[in-house]
Amino acid sequence: MSKYRCKVCSYVETSLEELPDDYKCPVCGVGKDQFDQVHLPADEGQEKHVPVVEATDGGVRVKVGSIPHPMEEAHYITLVELYDGGTVFRKAELKPGEDSGVFFEGMELTDSMYALAHCNLHGIWTS
Repeated sequence: MSKYRCKVCSYVETSLEELPDDYKCPVCGVGKDQFDQVHLPADEGQEKHVPVVEATDGGVRVKVGSIPHPMEEAHYITLVELYDGGTVFRKAELKPGEDSGVFFEGMELTDSMYALAHCNLHGIWTS
């Protein structure tokens, strides 16, 4: 089953293909055309795009890719979002030249947490 993320409010929908053409986001009200497909860990390119969520001393770290993602002007991670139970819990905007990993201080990892990483060339990826 594919996942789709609302560009406006970050709501994640799991059955967009099955919904009517006049479907509206239940959070912000935009139409289906404002949703981007989320790539899954099995998709091609996963080694540089799939976020990995880890518990660390003092917080939670999200690494993007098992091989570090490039952070160049032409190809970089623009945003990392940490979700807890389907709701955006924390997020960090990134720029070229920065580390593609993000540390969220003062929190504990839960079983319901997952992350999305936004690549400017290859779209949205989920952990």
